[in-house]
Amino acid sequence: MANGGDTATTSNAHSEYVMLENARTLDPLESSPWFVGKMERVSAEQFLMEHGRQREFLVRERTAKDGYYALSIRYHYSCKHFNIDPTEQGQYMIGTLTFPAISDIIHHFQNNSLFIHENQHVTLSTPARRRTRGASDIRAHS
Repeated sequence: MANGGDTATTSNAHSEYVMLENARTLDPLESSPWFVGKMERVSAEQFLMEHGRQREFLVRERTAKDGYYALSIRYHYSCKHFNIDPTEQGQYMIGTLTFPAISDIIHHFQNNSLFIHENQHVTLSTPARRRTRGASDIRAHS
């Protein structure tokens, strides 16, 4: 009977591992052109103001909390930041909206208003360009 319990425990652990790996495959942040890794808010602003164009954006992992993210967008002469928080159900929340993956958030706000400024609906355009030397250029502002 003890062996049966051990087998079930091993099986459950394996199932959880497979689920986590599948989740990573479904939303591979590291390979997304808009994801820059861990970055402070000030560094994101600095990068977007120096290199970003109007409505270009990036997603960064917040430095204060592992697993918590922020969407940063350049708009006019400033940047706006929106927290992306994980839910207990394994989804992501931005404002009052919940999505299965961060990539779904990006897709949604490329087609729908992220915020309104002076009666203008603002959507995401394209990711802020990573420089030819890769993400290290972006992170150099940290």
